[in-house]
Amino acid sequence: MTEAMIVAVIAGSFSILSGLIAAVTTVSSRRSRERWESLTSELVRAHEDVAAFHRLEEMYTDALATDERSARSWKLEIRQQLRDTGHSTPGQGATAHRSAQRIARLS
Repeated sequence: MTEAMIVAVIAGSFSILSGLIAAVTTVSSRRSRERWESLTSELVRAHEDVAAFHRLEEMYTDALATDERSARSWKLEIRQQLRDTGHSTPGQGATAHRSAQRIARLS
């Protein structure tokens, strides 16, 4: 009878331990998933902001365009001024369209 009780206590202990491990794993997994979703939504918002700034830049350069200067020449001059002051400018592939594609891929 003593051996049976020892086996039952050991089996019960392992049962409780496995339940505890499963609970900890589930909680940890849920927290990681929530953090991932939060970061993804922040990234989507950042891409939306970038796309909005690209569209705004296009509107500004179109508004500045005259018969003497095109929107493209204004854009190139302003970006050059930014680089001359030590600031970075968007790369060639940075467009509102590409930002929209990235947003769609993340959503």
